[in-house]
Amino acid sequence: MNLNEILKVGCFHVPWPTNVGGEEVESKIFPSRICTELCKERECLNGGGTLLGRTCSFGLSYYQGNIDECLVVCYGTLSENWRSSINAKHAVRFKDDLKGRSLSAPLFVSWFEKLKRFWMVMEGERRRLISEALHPFHETPKLAQEIKNAAEAIISTRPGQTLDEKFSAATNVEKSLLKASELLVDSFDMLAVFFNPDSARLGKIGKVEPYKLIDKLSRILAISRSGGHRKSIALQGDSFRKYEVLDSFRLIPLVLLGNAIKYSTQGDVLVKFTDFPNYTEISFTSTGPLIESEELESIFGRGNRGRHARKMTNDGMGVGLYVAKMAAAANATRISVKSLPLNYSKNNIPLAVNCFSFQARDVSK
Repeated sequence: MNLNEILKVGCFHVPWPTNVGGEEVESKIFPSRICTELCKERECLNGGGTLLGRTCSFGLSYYQGNIDECLVVCYGTLSENWRSSINAKHAVRFKDDLKGRSLSAPLFVSWFEKLKRFWMVMEGERRRLISEALHPFHETPKLAQEIKNAAEAIISTRPGQTLDEKFSAATNVEKSLLKASELLVDSFDMLAVFFNPDSARLGKIGKVEPYKLIDKLSRILAISRSGGHRKSIALQGDSFRKYEVLDSFRLIPLVLLGNAIKYSTQGDVLVKFTDFPNYTEISFTSTGPLIESEELESIFGRGNRGRHARKMTNDGMGVGLYVAKMAAAANATRISVKSLPLNYSKNNIPLAVNCFSFQARDVSK
């Protein structure tokens, strides 16, 4: 359960018009008609507000704060000096509508801190229950690694001089075994970061050649469950650089490439490498469900998914992008995303050209 769902249930009092994670929450008073009838920009939702409040172009006040990377916005309220900030014509026209909307910074901060403590208690209990449930499986990641080692050993016995040749010579069953074991090991690594984000900063620093890493991942992730070829992945650009990175670095391309394959509706998945003086930019481009502009940040939140992605498939829990974001931060980079609408739909889902990118660079503890 996320913060938005908790507030929608009504177990926590919401006195003012409130938006949580890009979605409206039922409150004691309805949004002002100034907000619903006159305002088109919704500047209050752009993440530029503060706990102390700001005034929008229509003279109304809004307050913002983040709880576990979820943006909470109380908007359409009146500060103490609202009579000097609101247009006189609007004040007369919406006289009755403006009643009961007073909100000061101390009052908002008090409500916000209570909500934050409430969420922390809920999250603490959730993590405790998950930890207890997973405790019996603490040896499972080691077993998964042993399966992966065995799968790689089998592949290595196939004819050929290079890994590529040996992989091509392997049977479909052997390819499927390798893919399953790789994803099993990576899934445990992702869960570790999901439940303990600080774990992304742990582990040893070692040299990684991003191109070779992603080339291997592309071969594995493109395999269908039957062992055949499922999705075409094109790697563009020649980059032979190696970078000093943490173990968690692997999770970034794993998630971004996996998502591109999972949500791709047509054409190739394009992975592009561009070398710059101190880093290599790596982008993953595919055609898939549109990511709305207000979702470009929220999709990286814990348990969050884009609404069009949810309509496309129920196969997802909002784990991947959150983990990739934590891994990127641990490796001195960040993930950027662009979604260019194609102005047509498939199965009532608007499509777009989606591009996720990050910069590989040296990291030091």
